[in-house]
Amino acid sequence: MGGINGGLVSKRYSVAIHEHNTVLIIHFWSELCKEHGLDTEGELHRLTNQNEKLQVYFDEIDGRRFVPRALLMDLEPGAIDEVQFGAYGNVFSPDKMLRGDRSASNNYGKGYYTDGADLSSAAMEMIRKEAEKCDCIQVGSSNTRNKLLKIHLTC
Repeated sequence: MGGINGGLVSKRYSVAIHEHNTVLIIHFWSELCKEHGLDTEGELHRLTNQNEKLQVYFDEIDGRRFVPRALLMDLEPGAIDEVQFGAYGNVFSPDKMLRGDRSASNNYGKGYYTDGADLSSAAMEMIRKEAEKCDCIQVGSSNTRNKLLKIHLTC
């Protein structure tokens, strides 16, 4: 592995599902960018004592740009649009964003059985591609809203 530190590094991957997690992820990644001296394009502009740890959370692209190792998913397009067109939107890879075309309106049945189920295979494919790059996978969750995804991940 090349990049700034060239050594083996433990890598973290974030998967944000649902509007509330997506809003949280905006704040999380903007703070990480600031902490590591990255601008809103993901380019390194200042050296900090955190630079050697850039590859824990970011992938280096073209030797000059860092993108968050994150997948963003929501049934309703508004939250993902807020990330993509917000201040740090250019930091994220558009191909790591999955959005539906309608909201489940906090209706468990729609989110689990219909609209959520419709997007689950695309979500699992995105996760599979990233998981194949990993040596060791650990799954954690901040809430119970992601039950459908957890079931697919454990099967």
